[in-house]
Amino acid sequence: MSLRVRGYCRGVRGQLLHTEYQANLDGSFNKRTTTQPLHRHMRDEWASNASADPLSGQFISDVAARIIAAKTGNRHSEKLEHDIAMLGSSLKSVGRLTLEQVEHPSLVIRVVEELAGRTTDQIRASDAPTAIWVPRDDPEMQQRLVESSRVAHEAVRAAASLVAAKRGEGAAAESEKAKRSQEVVRRKPKDKFSRFVIKLLRHTAVQAGLTVRPDGYVLVEEVMSIDAISENTVEELLEFVEEDNKMRYSVIQENGRLLIRANQGHTIPCVRDEMLMTPITDPTEVPVCLHGTYEGAWELIKASALDRMARNVINMAVGLPDNPEVKSGIRTNIEVLIYIDVARAMAAGVPFFRSANNVICSPGPIPPEFFAHVVRRSDNEILYQQSWQE
Repeated sequence: MSLRVRGYCRGVRGQLLHTEYQANLDGSFNKRTTTQPLHRHMRDEWASNASADPLSGQFISDVAARIIAAKTGNRHSEKLEHDIAMLGSSLKSVGRLTLEQVEHPSLVIRVVEELAGRTTDQIRASDAPTAIWVPRDDPEMQQRLVESSRVAHEAVRAAASLVAAKRGEGAAAESEKAKRSQEVVRRKPKDKFSRFVIKLLRHTAVQAGLTVRPDGYVLVEEVMSIDAISENTVEELLEFVEEDNKMRYSVIQENGRLLIRANQGHTIPCVRDEMLMTPITDPTEVPVCLHGTYEGAWELIKASALDRMARNVINMAVGLPDNPEVKSGIRTNIEVLIYIDVARAMAAGVPFFRSANNVICSPGPIPPEFFAHVVRRSDNEILYQQSWQE
C-alpha cells in the first residue's frame, strides 16, 4: 500500500510541476522551459519595494508586470494573477527578504535565515508557512484579484492618456477636426475601425511600416499614426478592445507606453508562436480540438492534410460555435467538423499552442491519420473515421 501511495504522490507532484512550470510529466526538469517559479518574482518584487503588501491587488499587478517585462514563460498563463494571489499569504508568512539577501540566495544562506538562530530540533511543524492552495472562490482572494484588475486597467488608461495627449486628442482638437473638409474621410466608424486594426495587427503591420515584436505587440502610437485612422482616437480603440466578445486583442502597458496585439490569426513571419501563445505539453489539456471547414475544402484536406495555408498556424476551437467557452477559432457557418486526435499528433511531433482567447493553434500540417473523426455539421453524418473505429 505504501508503495502505491508513494507512486500516486509522485504522479500528482509530476502533474503539478508539468502544469505550473512546464516540467516533464514525470516531474523532471524540462531544459526548454522559459517558465520561472512565481515565488521568485514575488520575492524580488517585495525585496525591491519595502512598502509593498503581498496581499494587495497592487502587488499582484506589479508582479504580473515584472513577469511580462522579464518575458518568462509564465506570462502566457491564463491564470497568472490567480496564482500570484494564491501564493501571497504564504509569502507574507515567510517574511520579506532584503535586496542583499536576494542577491545571495545560496542554500546555506537560506537555511541560516530560516533557522533564525535555532537548531533543527527546535523547529516545529507550526513554523511552516500557511497552505498556499487557496480555493479559487475564496472571497478575500477574489477581492484582491478585482483590485489587481482595477490597477492594471488604470495603468493602461494612464498610458492611453499619454498617447492621446501626444496626438493632441481632446475637445479643442475634436472641434478643429470637425471644421476640416470632408473630402478625405479618415475617421472610421467603430466596426470598420476594429476591422481595420485587426487586419493590420494580423497581416499588414510590417507593410505599413510598423515595428512588430516577436510576441505580436505593436506600439499603439504607431498604430494610430496611420493615415487611414488618423482621425480616430485612442479611447475608441480601447472601447472596441474591451467590447470585443471574441477577445481577439491584448493591450498592455510597459514603461508607460501602450502596446496592442492580435491574440492569434497572424500571417506576419516575424511573429513567433512560442512568444505569442502558450505551448501545450500535455494532450489532456485539450480534450476537444476541432477545425471547421466547408465541404469543398474538405475534399482537398482529405486528399492531403490540414494546412495553415497563408497563415502562420492552423486555428482550431475547443468546442462548437454555440459553446460559451468558444470565443474564437471557428466560424458559425462552417459545414464540416474535423476533430483532431491531439495525443497522436503530438506523439508524432506536431506542436500545439493555446492563444490568450482560447484558440488551439498548430503550424501543422496535420494529415488525416491524426483526425479522430470528421462529421457533416448539418446532419452529423460521419465523413471520415479511422479504420479501427469502423
